[in-house]
Amino acid sequence: MRMAILSAAVLLCHAGKMPSATAHTFVGLGDLPGGSFVSEAQNLSADGRFVTGRSVMAGMYTNEAFLWSAETGMLGLGAPLGGDNSRGFAVSNDGNTVVGTFDHPSILYPQVFRWNRRGGITWFNPFPVDANDRPAHRNVRDMSADGNVVVGQYRNSLLALVGYQWSNDDLTEVEFGFASAVSADGSVVVGQAELPTTILEAFRWTVEDEVNGLGFLSGGEMQSEAMGVSANGQVIVGRSGSSIGTQAFRWTEEDGMVGLGGLSGGTFSIAEDANFNGSIIVGRAGSSTFFDPFIWDETHGMRNLESLLRDEYGLADVLAGWDLQVATAISDNGRVIIGNGINPDGYVEAWRVELVPEPSSLALGALALAAFACRQRFR
Repeated sequence: MRMAILSAAVLLCHAGKMPSATAHTFVGLGDLPGGSFVSEAQNLSADGRFVTGRSVMAGMYTNEAFLWSAETGMLGLGAPLGGDNSRGFAVSNDGNTVVGTFDHPSILYPQVFRWNRRGGITWFNPFPVDANDRPAHRNVRDMSADGNVVVGQYRNSLLALVGYQWSNDDLTEVEFGFASAVSADGSVVVGQAELPTTILEAFRWTVEDEVNGLGFLSGGEMQSEAMGVSANGQVIVGRSGSSIGTQAFRWTEEDGMVGLGGLSGGTFSIAEDANFNGSIIVGRAGSSTFFDPFIWDETHGMRNLESLLRDEYGLADVLAGWDLQVATAISDNGRVIIGNGINPDGYVEAWRVELVPEPSSLALGALALAAFACRQRFR
């Protein structure tokens, strides 16, 4: 235990001397060969190591789903059944599973794929056929951290569009809904429900409680949509009509739906994702003429992420020529953010930024370690 105390002391002495220059990194993710230069990041693993989305691989509009990591770069995943136009929507935490959509020339509607590092890409088809015995409209939006729960939307045998939660070969309908996101353990599903009154309302669904509407912000159009949920399932983010137009919101059981405001000069904001406990939220905000990514926390409120990266994180040189437009997802620890923007050559490109703790955070960690070691020593 003496060694633990000494190690903590050494770490504490050096924490304040660690250079912040090694800290923050921003990279464009590139694109797949062939076709126009276009890539878009859709989602990332809980730890931020893996990114999935789509890149144009033929002509101007034919997409291919990709999986990106720092070790491999951008890898195309193809499409099953000889199809094309695939697009990745979620990746498991270990990077071994990706789900997304694809088109097939003999099937009228989009279908769902599941890619596995061992088995490659396959048609994910646990859905019933429609009234004409044909594969109907299917979609996917998110997946649990271990890849064993998948959520999205499909058209059932009654031709009604419903949300779904798939787990261990068990398909459960989420009535009236479009499932947009799921918690890390797969137990909480969020999205948008079209109620019998034709009102579109953000919802939260669990097996125990079924569908619960989250309401709306006051003063605007009665329409809301849940876009993301924290990994622990306790915080839901999205957009709602409000007195200032479409506005990003944060919902908790304790506080209900709370508007997050907007950026200066903007007319709308949309929250896309949150970190593990919902304390940090990312999304997009702007007007009819501009879009900017935002980051929100309770201390600072909503801030322009690009301005923050340039002015406070020392990334102005790396970001020269870039126009960041949306942040689509954030890692559980809040340090990795992905999104899309216009690169210096004028093309749409996915990007990833990684922020490391400030030296003061390392010092606090060392203090905590030292305190713990001391408590153990004198027990």
